[in-house]
Amino acid sequence: MATVAENMHGVGGVGAYIAKHWRGGFSLGFAYWINGVLVALVSVAVLYGIGTLIDANADSLSLNQMRAAVIGFTALMLVSPIWQFVGIWRSASAHVSRGGKQAWAIAAKLAVAAAVLRNLSELITFGREIAPLFT
Repeated sequence: MATVAENMHGVGGVGAYIAKHWRGGFSLGFAYWINGVLVALVSVAVLYGIGTLIDANADSLSLNQMRAAVIGFTALMLVSPIWQFVGIWRSASAHVSRGGKQAWAIAAKLAVAAAVLRNLSELITFGREIAPLFT
């Protein structure tokens, strides 16, 4: 298993980090646990905070301001998981050629597939909840 230092080799900034994950350049363990699990936990906390701010200020926002806030919230809700899923999937695809076990690559892809289905379900539910704002 690659160390954090080995994973971070050649990463020169945030953009390079994002691109390296997107391309599957990190080890599977790093991609899954750091860019998958840890980033998901942080994303949930940030989205919860944003949702709470939107709810707390809903009465003082115009309809267009509320729509903009919901669109921004939805964009954040989509971008991070797509980045996570693609990077983990690509890392899993390269895992065996890097000396890893096939079983972990398969397990990671199954976890990504399950997470995609869960996120789609949540997105559909959220879409139904916000639909009245846009009708």
